[in-house]
Amino acid sequence: MFAIFDVRNLRAGSWLLAIAFGVLSAPSNSSALTCPGVNELVANETLEGDYTTNSATVPCFIVPSGFDLDLAGYSITCTNGTGCAAAIEVEQSGTVVEDSANGTTGISGPFAVGVNNAQTVRDVRIDGASVGIKGLSYANQIYRNVITNVDTCINVALDSNTDYVRDNFCETAPGGIGIEASGTATGNGPKVETNYVRNYGASGAYRAQNTQKLQLLNNIAADAGSGGDPFSVNTTGKTITGNVCDVTDANCPRPFPFVFP
Repeated sequence: MFAIFDVRNLRAGSWLLAIAFGVLSAPSNSSALTCPGVNELVANETLEGDYTTNSATVPCFIVPSGFDLDLAGYSITCTNGTGCAAAIEVEQSGTVVEDSANGTTGISGPFAVGVNNAQTVRDVRIDGASVGIKGLSYANQIYRNVITNVDTCINVALDSNTDYVRDNFCETAPGGIGIEASGTATGNGPKVETNYVRNYGASGAYRAQNTQKLQLLNNIAADAGSGGDPFSVNTTGKTITGNVCDVTDANCPRPFPFVFP
C-alpha cells in the first residue's frame, strides 16, 4: 500500500496533490472476460483476477461506449519483451476506467499505451508503457493516477472548459514527457493542476505547444533530466500560475528546494 501524499498552501489558497493508494469500495459485477480473446465488454465489468497478454496487435480489453471497467486491485501485464498493444482500448465516450481498490501493480509491462482513447481514468497505476494514458477524442477527467517508467505519462486533448488533468503522479523514463495537453478555443480553458512530474526531459514536464486556452495551475516539476524543460509551452491562451520547479523557469515562481508550509 502507498500513503496519501498531501501538499497544502504552496501558494495563496490550498494546493492539494492526493495520490491515494488506499482501499475504496468496488462496484459489483462478475467478469467473464479473457485477454486477449473475449475481451470486449458488454456490461460494466469488475475484474476478479490478474490477466497477462503477449499480443502486439490486440488490446487486452476493449471498453465500448457507456461501459466502465474496474481493475479492482488486479493486474494487467504485458509479457511480450518487444511490446504489446494497448492494455485497455476505449472505443467511444461515456466510459470510466478505474482501480477502485488501488492495487499495487495495475497495468505493467511494455504496452504501447496503458489506457488508450481515454475519457475518465482514475486511481490507476501504470508502469512501463510507452504512453501511460492517451485520450485525443473524449478525455475529460484524468485524475489520481500513478504513472511510472514511461516515455510520456499523459497525452490528452481537453475540449471542454470543465475538463481536467488533476492530482496525478508521473515519473517518466529519463528524458520523457510528463503531461501533454491541448485545450479549448474559448473560455478560460480546461485545467492541468496539482500534478507532480519528475525525471522529465527537454520536451517538457508540462507540454502545450498550441495556442488554445489551457490553465496550468499549482503543478510540480522535479528531478529534471539533462536539458529538462519544466514548461514547454506556447504561452498564448494559457493561464500559468502557482507552479513549482527544480530549475529556473519563468513559469515557476518558487524554485526547488522549497519547504512545505
